[in-house]
Amino acid sequence: FMVEANEAVARLLLETGAPYLRRIHDDPTHRPGEGLAKFVSMLGYEVPDMLDRFALQTLLRKAGGTEESQAVNFAILRSMQRAEYSPLLVGHYALASEHYCHFTSPIRRYPDLTIHRLINQYLAGDFDKRQKRSKKKSGSKQKPDTATVDELVALGRHCSDTERAAEAAERELKEVLILRLLEKHVGEVVEGMVSGVSNAGVYVKLDRFLLDGVLNFDQLGEDWWDIDAKTGSVLGEVSGIRLRVGNRLKVTISAVHVPLRKLDLGLAEPLTKQKLRGKKPSREKPGRNSSRNTRAKGKLKAARGKPKRAGEKKPAKRDVTAKKKPKRNAKRKRG
Repeated sequence: FMVEANEAVARLLLETGAPYLRRIHDDPTHRPGEGLAKFVSMLGYEVPDMLDRFALQTLLRKAGGTEESQAVNFAILRSMQRAEYSPLLVGHYALASEHYCHFTSPIRRYPDLTIHRLINQYLAGDFDKRQKRSKKKSGSKQKPDTATVDELVALGRHCSDTERAAEAAERELKEVLILRLLEKHVGEVVEGMVSGVSNAGVYVKLDRFLLDGVLNFDQLGEDWWDIDAKTGSVLGEVSGIRLRVGNRLKVTISAVHVPLRKLDLGLAEPLTKQKLRGKKPSREKPGRNSSRNTRAKGKLKAARGKPKRAGEKKPAKRDVTAKKKPKRNAKRKRG
């Protein structure tokens, strides 16, 4: 109802011919941004070359119901252009609205007040009087005043800037309040999802508090951790454990640094390949997990004398198998 009210008011003001401050959201670029494409591909989803509305809907539908759906939603929102205030007829992409303005929130938005003033003028009949005077002079409908449009452009730019500043202050205030709350929860075990990796460590977004904490590499166990920026993961050279974006973890709140806006985390339980949850690497390109390699592994097991099912013939020994065997053993020694 709120969206419909805003659209109805915008359509009404359009009929009057008076310029007004719209809420616009330009169409995103058709090609996916590097950040969105990289992040989504880390989770195993394909991003088309041309990213239109339907491609976004398909991506959201595929991610829906999965453990990384929240991360995908946030990534898409961050990739879009921001909505702004302007008298220009651009439309609102996210709402699929051709005419849209802010009319329903007078408590915190000045642009709503400018719309209320125009509605008051409309109810008082000022627009009808103005149009009649214009018809007598030119014989046509009144055209928007260029000076008024320029003033609205400047006003819209100012309101958009102050809105961003207010949102940044609101985000920081929320972060400070959550960190102060977490000071009382040091030592508790919470669940979260790996949201990113960097040289500082592994970032985990806590489900309950929607705040990112840092899991330092020395908290992951005695191993040498390599950062793979292409897949958004870290790999333990000794253990072979791979932590990637989307994995679920149980972590402990270790320390809270409110002035630094920092939250330190620790592992609640040791990392093992079996305990890692999240996106399975089934959508990855053919490589270690391809069916071709799986068949090769099966041949190697058969050549090592694994027990066969009844009725199966013993496979003949091949030189190819004998050549592959040292490579696998050498790889194990490195791991």
